[in-house]
Amino acid sequence: MRRISGAGLRRSAAVVLQILPLIAMGAAALVFAPRLGPTMATHWSGFAMEPDGYGSTWMSFWISAAIAAAVTAIAVAVVLMGSASRENRKMASAATLIAAFPSTVWIVLAGTTADAASPESADLGARLGFLVIPFLVATVVFLLFPVVPETEDEVLSAAQGVPEPLESLASNERLVWSRTITSPLLVAIAVVLVASAVALGVAAARSADAGLWTTCATLSFVALSVLALSPARLTIDRFGVRLRSGAFGIPLIRIPLRDIDVVSAETIEPGQWGGWGYRFSGRGRAYVIRRGSGVVVHRAGGSVVAVTVRDAEEAAAAANALRERSRVQQGS
Repeated sequence: MRRISGAGLRRSAAVVLQILPLIAMGAAALVFAPRLGPTMATHWSGFAMEPDGYGSTWMSFWISAAIAAAVTAIAVAVVLMGSASRENRKMASAATLIAAFPSTVWIVLAGTTADAASPESADLGARLGFLVIPFLVATVVFLLFPVVPETEDEVLSAAQGVPEPLESLASNERLVWSRTITSPLLVAIAVVLVASAVALGVAAARSADAGLWTTCATLSFVALSVLALSPARLTIDRFGVRLRSGAFGIPLIRIPLRDIDVVSAETIEPGQWGGWGYRFSGRGRAYVIRRGSGVVVHRAGGSVVAVTVRDAEEAAAAANALRERSRVQQGS
């Protein structure tokens, strides 16, 4: 009980750290607003003390805030809902760094401009050192994220292999195995992205800024892409192995029975398949939304396709039984 309670406190502390840069950005906007005009200094070349690049103060604020809010939500979701694994620890830290950076950059640029008589006379000076803050926050989140070390029993329970086949199927017997695969993390990410896109759309309508509309459209596209991945429906039947988007019905994976060599139930590690989501890597194609059990389809041509799903042994057994009957019917 003490270990679980301690892990909960560490997760809570990590979440507080993750949202602090976004809160600081909002507070800085309120403090600097009376001294900021429509333009602020955004770039200094080399060791020059005078800026040579400028940008829209509030357009950059809304774009930076939208990016920071979206990625912060992802980082928080990983901390709160992710398993205590090393992969999630790295993901939480990386997402925290990406989220904190635009907030910190905007605060530094806005503060530098607000303290100057005009954007043209803004002196960045020692404020550049504040850009180390995102790295420090990400490092602390990395250290706070609880990681449960693998025990010998856990390693043994992750044994991989082909499950025992089902009893022979009659030629007229129907077998359909189907599961809905859902990731609360991906759903949360999509909701945050949609909310960010709506907020940017409102801001763009008020300011008539083309840059905000572009960012809004980009966030909307990313949100739809995330929604296309979760939930998804994995079906194994006489047509083969099929994975289809639950939100839009888009086919994500389709492998006919004749193309299947064997299907195994394995423990899927995201890092070994190129990361999370719909991935292509040197190992093969994969649909990975969690760490744990999944089916790995070894195709006759040598390529490999993996899908994370619960009850993977049942799924693999069903696929192998259907493939074996197909071979018998084809006389091979």
